[in-house]
Amino acid sequence: MADLDGTQPADGRVETGRVPWAALLPLGDETPLLAVGLAPGELLRLAMFWPRIRVCAPERAAAESLMRHVTVVAPRCRFEPIGWSEALGSGYQALAIGTGLAGPGAPEAARDLVGPGGAAVWSGTRRAVPGRTRLLQAGFGSVRRHALLPPSRPKLAIPLGTGKAARAGLALYTPGKWRNRTASRLAWLASAAGLQGFMGRRLAVTARKPGAAVAGAYLLDWLSQAVARDVGDAAVYVGEEKLTLQLLDEASEACGIAKLAETAQAAERLAHEAAALTHLAGAAELRSMVPALVASAEWHGHRVTVQTGVGTGLRRYATAPTPAHMQFLLAMSRTDRREGRLEDWPLWPAVLRWSGAAGQPRVEDAASVREAVQRSRDVLGSVRVPFHRVHGDFAPWNIVLCARGLTVVDWEASQQAGLPLFDLVHFAVRVGRLIKGRALSLPGLLAGGPAALGVGREIAALAASFGYTPEQTDALVRLCLIAEAMERATR
Repeated sequence: MADLDGTQPADGRVETGRVPWAALLPLGDETPLLAVGLAPGELLRLAMFWPRIRVCAPERAAAESLMRHVTVVAPRCRFEPIGWSEALGSGYQALAIGTGLAGPGAPEAARDLVGPGGAAVWSGTRRAVPGRTRLLQAGFGSVRRHALLPPSRPKLAIPLGTGKAARAGLALYTPGKWRNRTASRLAWLASAAGLQGFMGRRLAVTARKPGAAVAGAYLLDWLSQAVARDVGDAAVYVGEEKLTLQLLDEASEACGIAKLAETAQAAERLAHEAAALTHLAGAAELRSMVPALVASAEWHGHRVTVQTGVGTGLRRYATAPTPAHMQFLLAMSRTDRREGRLEDWPLWPAVLRWSGAAGQPRVEDAASVREAVQRSRDVLGSVRVPFHRVHGDFAPWNIVLCARGLTVVDWEASQQAGLPLFDLVHFAVRVGRLIKGRALSLPGLLAGGPAALGVGREIAALAASFGYTPEQTDALVRLCLIAEAMERATR
């Protein structure tokens, strides 16, 4: 067990490893997972998922340090460092083996540790993980192979059963950087030629042992009931506090998107998103552009939601608003629309507090923010503001563009009474900062107004639908910029 020095940054957060294969193992309320040879960061991430973990830890000091970090990350997890002799003969439901570190990873040894109906997963380099044939010979009944991308710190697990499954997995996540998008497209083309087996230097291989498993122990089995369709495999993307799964049926056709919360905060966001999607199901104008909610329930204490899928073909990636974007934004401007005074905006009290608090925003920004708030209040104070539903995180990575149109996903930050133009302003700021790498300071944006965002024509078109004058539009954009900065600084 490696020492944990350096796993806690200066801001006090605890860094966790990426383990996108976690959802492929069975989970029980009391049966522990046995971890062998995993890096400390991977164990910390597993602690967010499993209620009880037994880990072979030859170094007592390192084990005690790890326990302290687990208490911070997942206080409900029971973490038990043990010796190898204590692990033998226990019939575990789940076994996780890191082949990159020292530890017994032979299929025969794993078979003896795993009880009937349980499963083991090996995570490591392509040469280190056992092959399908060897696992079947060792007595395992079914085997899944996933490429872990990127190999250094994986966030995405791509199923490698067939080329079709690999392409569906690649469609789950569209990287922001063009180099990564190019690599993803090349991998998509390779899988179309049947070369998906060569994808990735690091793999996760999951093998289920024959026998009856505890009902609902496997997430994919449980989800099969939710979508009323056999879920044969899944691609898995790891977010900060939740897992997102592209569900595939036995024919590798996409049959839904599932999200699993690992923290209480993530559970609240998923519940909020479920309520938003339920409400939006009644908006006929948006129905083709918004996923439908299929299920929302709990699985072993984790909030899980299932939505309709968004297709698995090649996607376009737009860093500038297209006609499809504008059609969506116009439809949103008519959804849940009601007029009121600026003071009726639900975020108005928070904006006033944030702009006036010492040090928030930064000292050099405070004067310009307060000035912008006051100017916007002067201009819009006597105007009826048409509040409406906003997405809240309208950005390229949440917008699926394909041949059949546009679908907007990830409604966890949606607001029913949002400020007009917010989604478009948010889009422009996110693209400028995170994709184009522009140094967009808040004072500079407030001074430049709509022209500084590079979407002046689109802003003018949306503002015209509300009947705003240029002065009123400028005031509204500045409030949107402040709201976007406040959200980013306080989340």
